[in-house]
Amino acid sequence: MKLLPLLLLLLISTFAVAQKERNVLKTVHAPFYHGVASGDPLHDRVIIWTRVTPEEINGDSIRVNWRIATDTLLNNLVNSGYFYTSQSRDYTVKVDVSGLNPSTCYYYDFEVDGKYSVPGRAITADLGDNENVRFAVVSCSNYEYGYFNAYRDGLGTGNWFNALGFRIARWPSQESDTLAEHRNEKETEAQTK
Repeated sequence: MKLLPLLLLLLISTFAVAQKERNVLKTVHAPFYHGVASGDPLHDRVIIWTRVTPEEINGDSIRVNWRIATDTLLNNLVNSGYFYTSQSRDYTVKVDVSGLNPSTCYYYDFEVDGKYSVPGRAITADLGDNENVRFAVVSCSNYEYGYFNAYRDGLGTGNWFNALGFRIARWPSQESDTLAEHRNEKETEAQTK
């Protein structure tokens, strides 16, 4: 019986440590925890976006450098610049990059104090008649109930294929009896990738 309180204390402290680790942001992405995005393509320009998360909010502006290139390593630069963001903009960065070629795939990233965002990809629109542009849009899927040929077929149906919040969901495994166990299982899977 004396062992039971000790085991209970150990269990509670382990859970507390696991919860604390769960709430910690992965610093490898700092200060670009929100990633990058692009959109509103025209034949000669595209919008690129990110959000900077400062270590401390002190009212100072932050200089964010950006660059866009035709290759994934960002060696073939076609444009670059900088943008000042601040608390009044919620530290977001939105750049209208011009001087681009039509129907071209570009790669871009952002930099603050020597720390780089993940690279993003943007495609400019075709030159000419864009009156009949078609989109194929998909979202999350359930692995057990899905036929994924729709994704393959969707690639050929439109000028643009967009996967919103792409994630393949599944029901809890046989080992998971509760939602908490399922969430723990998913978190463990994510940490091992």
